[in-house]
Amino acid sequence: MMRVMWPRRLILGFAAVLYAASLFMPAGVWFQDPDRGFEYLLFGWMGLFAGVFCWLANPCALITILLIAAKKYKLAVGFSVIAVLFAGSTLIYSAARFHIAFDAGGTFGTPAIGFYLWLTSLILLSIGTFLYNWKSNP
Repeated sequence: MMRVMWPRRLILGFAAVLYAASLFMPAGVWFQDPDRGFEYLLFGWMGLFAGVFCWLANPCALITILLIAAKKYKLAVGFSVIAVLFAGSTLIYSAARFHIAFDAGGTFGTPAIGFYLWLTSLILLSIGTFLYNWKSNP
């Protein structure tokens, strides 16, 4: 019996489309100026020096994709979950900065649509990875 792979591929394809779209959408607002997702992708690693680890979701997602290609699904599941956790930490970090912004009277580090597309793409990547792992171990 042939295994049906299209739901997994469809989910991962949709995740890739959302990720690509997130690069061109406003991902965050700093003092009324929206920054595009590709700016966060290119320069987000600098946040590591300030204790902001959200950007690490990107290399974890890349490792997940490479592990799926290598058919190492259990490891891929782990990296995909870590990617979602790193990405989700943005919300915690943004909530902490909101109090600073409220006192300053502006929007400071508020997530925008590009962020939510990015987060959704990583969640879909994780779901697709779970399906690959589940279907490969009947």
